[in-house]
Amino acid sequence: MAAQYNAQNDLNVYLQNLERRMQNLEWENQQLREAVQQGGLGNAQALMQSLPRTGLLSQSFMTRAFAVWGHYFVAQLIISLVIFVIYLIFMVVIIGLAGGSFNF
Repeated sequence: MAAQYNAQNDLNVYLQNLERRMQNLEWENQQLREAVQQGGLGNAQALMQSLPRTGLLSQSFMTRAFAVWGHYFVAQLIISLVIFVIYLIFMVVIIGLAGGSFNF
């Protein structure tokens, strides 16, 4: 949601803060680039080893696609199991209440 400003001065202050933050980020990005180029952060192999080993970061499209599908499948399985347990509890309660009303 966008912030509401009552005066142009408020907006100018906000924009100046954003510009200052952007300059800081650009400076940090430049420092990191220079450190990587000079080897200060280690070589590319060390940087790659610091990343998690997951198919989501693979160079292969098929590996990434199946990794996404696998995450989706597991998430759906967990959601389905929760819904099934709630349904099962609900049915046991309904059958229990209905079973108590029948006298054989």
